[in-house]
Amino acid sequence: MAEIETFQPEKRTLGQILSSTSPPIRVPDFQRDYSWAEQQVSEFWEDLVAFGGNEPISKLAGKEYFLGAAVLVNNGTYHLLLDGQQRLATATILLAVLRDKINEFKADAAKQIQDQYIAFEDHLTGEKVSKIQLNVFDRSFFRDYVQAFPRVDGTVASKKSHQLVEKAYGYFHTRVAAGWDAAGGGKKGFNWAAHITQILREHLALVTVVSNNEKSAASIFATLNDRGIGLSTVDLIRSFVLQHAHETQREEILQCWDGALDACGTAITAEALMRLSWVSQHGDIKARALYKVVSEHLDKGTSPLEYSRRLRDDAVLYRRFRDGDSDDEDLQESWTAPRTLKANSAYALLLSAHHKLTSDEQRQLAKALVSLAVRHNIVCNLDRARYETTVYAAAKRISEGHGYGAAIGDLRSISPDDELFVKNFCALTFSQSEHGTARYLLRGVEASLAATKELVVAGSSKVHVEHIYPQTPREGMALPNHKQWVNRIGNLTLLDRRLNETIKNAAFADKKLEAYSKSQLALTKALLSFPDDWTSELIDRRSFELCTEAQKVWPQTLV
Repeated sequence: MAEIETFQPEKRTLGQILSSTSPPIRVPDFQRDYSWAEQQVSEFWEDLVAFGGNEPISKLAGKEYFLGAAVLVNNGTYHLLLDGQQRLATATILLAVLRDKINEFKADAAKQIQDQYIAFEDHLTGEKVSKIQLNVFDRSFFRDYVQAFPRVDGTVASKKSHQLVEKAYGYFHTRVAAGWDAAGGGKKGFNWAAHITQILREHLALVTVVSNNEKSAASIFATLNDRGIGLSTVDLIRSFVLQHAHETQREEILQCWDGALDACGTAITAEALMRLSWVSQHGDIKARALYKVVSEHLDKGTSPLEYSRRLRDDAVLYRRFRDGDSDDEDLQESWTAPRTLKANSAYALLLSAHHKLTSDEQRQLAKALVSLAVRHNIVCNLDRARYETTVYAAAKRISEGHGYGAAIGDLRSISPDDELFVKNFCALTFSQSEHGTARYLLRGVEASLAATKELVVAGSSKVHVEHIYPQTPREGMALPNHKQWVNRIGNLTLLDRRLNETIKNAAFADKKLEAYSKSQLALTKALLSFPDDWTSELIDRRSFELCTEAQKVWPQTLV
């Protein structure tokens, strides 16, 4: 007989939920991590204080501040919390701050808060049981940093969600300390903190919906998202993977996801990684369709464990590519260039190449990708969507086993010829916001001109993009059609920051003497051969000379 699914809606205070819910509350591992930033935390505090912070408890009798809903599924071992995590976790953080402050004045009262609402010790087993346990990614940190009394020494916030918990604690700590002092400290401060604690436990209310059927978790979870809870694609896919995995595989799957999210760090969005990993195997997909397509693919028989392993491996690779993590300087350059050139789609092809091609083929393909990005996207300013579509198609062909030749053929099909390259390169201009791209091109030309590879151009804080004809020319120095020439590629060079600051808006002849002659860069020293009167004709001439070198660095034949 099918299990009867029941739902029991009930209004309960926060104190009732935390103190009397049995079995304990646990956030499922498929749920999102702690995500409230200062805006949500401050609103929580300000609403609480506005509700009753300045009112005696006697005047609050019968009044409640409604926090929303909490949806739980009782599976016999835990009450799985499907909605309400952020509010309950944040309330627990505030209770912990109040506990710690009250402990300075009255230890027994602090222990009462700890035992009733945060965590208690089972004296029969010796086990310490938390009233609410977060998901596997936050559980240990939340327990050791917030729920332990006293806090576990050396607890480190290693994930973004941990840092948000830490910031929430810090925010409440500041506000509670200020309220305590404003009340007069000592006994008066204690009374104020006790008042806030009482409001939290007796006057903050939630409507709790409890189901007795764990199988209903997926449908409730999806319904909540449809109704505007706003779970991210990453949350949804992780949820789906864990719900559809065999229980014997869940621990390794969690480790895979933990490794993938760790590799992402703060610079890489997990959603971008998931899309690139998928595209590297199956071809183009829009971000908004990622959950639907991945879940359907898993429904058709793909192993959740294998999917998670590949995602973890691709996350590590993606991080290496973006950071240029290689002992080979040429490979470093090829790996980091797509990031600089804003051609992130190239990483899908690098991922598929890593899984299917030889090391030499991967190296050549990486160079070809960069050459195509420069020629197609930067110099000729052609349709970037076409670049992305072509790269994604090449990634899929490699994943399907068609090999290096097929991928190169795809890239060559959209590579601009030299005639178009020269025409567009000589007319290139770069605004201030585009100096990163200009710097990349100038560094490439410098590498081509340099007699040896001993000199490496330093970062943008030490070596500036210099306008030979000044952005703000002195009186009588302005060229006709100033805006047409000042940002032209032929008017740009690289120069040491200190030298650049000494010459400012000087005339070309003075710049040559005071700065360019002292530069060690071949690109800049070459300016010494030009006449002292820097004209628009010379800017055109230098643009063409730079173009000649650029064709060597990013040749069509490489693609």
